[in-house]
Amino acid sequence: MMLFAAIVLVLIVIGLVREVASPAALLLGGLVVLVLGGALPAELAFAGLASAATISIAGLFVVARAIRDHAGLDAVLATRLGDGSSTERRVLMRFIPPVMVLSAVTNNTPIVAVGAPVLRAWAERHGVAATRLLMPLSFAAILGGTLTLIGTGPNLIASAMLADAGHAPFGFFELTPIGLPVALVGGAIIVWLAPRVLPDRRTPHEQTASHHRDYTFRLMIEPGGPLDGLTLAAAGLRDLPSAYVASVDHGDASLGPSGPGTVLRGGDVLVLVGAIDSVRELLRRPGIREAEHAQTRSLVGEDTRLVECVIATGSDLVGRTAKELAFRGR
Repeated sequence: MMLFAAIVLVLIVIGLVREVASPAALLLGGLVVLVLGGALPAELAFAGLASAATISIAGLFVVARAIRDHAGLDAVLATRLGDGSSTERRVLMRFIPPVMVLSAVTNNTPIVAVGAPVLRAWAERHGVAATRLLMPLSFAAILGGTLTLIGTGPNLIASAMLADAGHAPFGFFELTPIGLPVALVGGAIIVWLAPRVLPDRRTPHEQTASHHRDYTFRLMIEPGGPLDGLTLAAAGLRDLPSAYVASVDHGDASLGPSGPGTVLRGGDVLVLVGAIDSVRELLRRPGIREAEHAQTRSLVGEDTRLVECVIATGSDLVGRTAKELAFRGR
């Protein structure tokens, strides 16, 4: 029976490595096979789902999602990551400490689940390989999870097993004297080694995004807003990661190519050349709004993607206007 259980476990590991199915399906399927084969009593098969540790971990997922949605975790991480002009090692130094702290006071698994999309979106916007950030995120969350009882699932499970065996469970900060030096040393090693050893693996979409085509957009400075009266440099519009201000239009007059000392006034229209994602970032800033194209609003949101279509030579669209085709209505 022990040989049978070992074979099932080996097959599960092989399936996880080769990604033949989702982890949940493989683990649940392996559990069912062990029960049907008699290697595991049916009354114990799903006992773990009712344990206090499992319920606590599930609840911490809810807490982590609440932190993301209502405490602005996306904005906090984006602010810590910067504008993409820093070196990769400096970016790691900025986001690893807060990830460790959050992992200590909530749980590392939901922190990774919440932080990974933020890092991936930031990396895509700034032409950085997400693979060089996601693994440090995971390791930082693991190290932060060693600081407190609720930091990681194994801590809760081990504490529950101690209580079931009649011993005193772990205290909330009982692991901190050991976990803190481990976390500090481990974080320093990640910052030092990650830029050296992690490969630059980009998906086809990331490779395409890093070689984007430039487009022209017109954005307006809101009268009386926080940017009214500032220079281009003071407004943070001179060193954008994937766009530049081609000119500033004041009423019917164009000020032409603008330098860092160009003063912005309410109602001025900025003519920018750059990527779609740059416009998304700028529209999130207070004091800037779309100038004349209402469809610019549709660019806001991480799920929006620009699609380009080419009219074929023999298409029945040739020679017809967008109005005749009801193009916008479609």
